[in-house]
Amino acid sequence: MGDDSYIVRIYRRDRTNPRLVAGTVEEVGVEGKKGFGSFEELRGILADAKRGERRRSPATDRPKRKGDS
Repeated sequence: MGDDSYIVRIYRRDRTNPRLVAGTVEEVGVEGKKGFGSFEELRGILADAKRGERRRSPATDRPKRKGDS
């Protein structure tokens, strides 16, 4: 069983409710990224990747804004 590598970027966190975060996850060696809005969503993305499921996130369907990479 191999190790999985991810790049997790957290852009925002709610100070009153730390479980509310916004960010993206990229699996190293896999094209694309997925957005999340809570730690539960982040956990779900990582669990799906571990099982080999590749589902699209609504955050990845939105058009890129100026300055997005």
